[in-house]
Amino acid sequence: MRGVSVSPPPKKGGFVANRALYFGNDQADFGAPSPVVWGSPFQGDPDYEILGAYEILGDVNATAPMKAAAQALLASKGKVVTTTSPRREYSQVLPCTSLAITTLAQREIQLNPQRPFRPEKFRASSTHTAPFFVITAYSIGQDNQFVGPGSIPVDLFSEVALYSQIEAYTANLGSLITLTVQNIDTNTRDFRAAFFGTSLGN
Repeated sequence: MRGVSVSPPPKKGGFVANRALYFGNDQADFGAPSPVVWGSPFQGDPDYEILGAYEILGDVNATAPMKAAAQALLASKGKVVTTTSPRREYSQVLPCTSLAITTLAQREIQLNPQRPFRPEKFRASSTHTAPFFVITAYSIGQDNQFVGPGSIPVDLFSEVALYSQIEAYTANLGSLITLTVQNIDTNTRDFRAAFFGTSLGN
């Protein structure tokens, strides 16, 4: 049985891709070049129209208007595949500026990362800071990072602490990381610390 080529002449406004559309069991004819009309005779079949549009986009002989129409059809059906640059992750640090805080005073420290940043570790100096301060509040944007009320001794986050992992929310651009600390010593002390975590960049 010879294959039957389904290739009626294109209607006005139709587009032709140089691809075969054969039916039958004649393997010699299967795949032979024959024009396929996009939009006819299977107009309204979404799968056929999408495949036809991709065919046109990949056809070196397709004209610019044909490719533009194919791109518009794919866009209307949400099938456009775009290329985006991958975003890389970096292990980076966000410093807390050294501050002198008087005895029993509280200080709200606001940090503004310049790229998306997810804090994962907090470190404070074990000689200048950790024994003399507690953390009374910690938030990213409007989200409190404590799961309950209370304060935390900064000793738990010194460089000699055994466990100080604090995987927090990601601070996106425009989000402030706010840390409220209190000096519990009888002398003015410096608060020296930094966040370590993952930032996103191109």
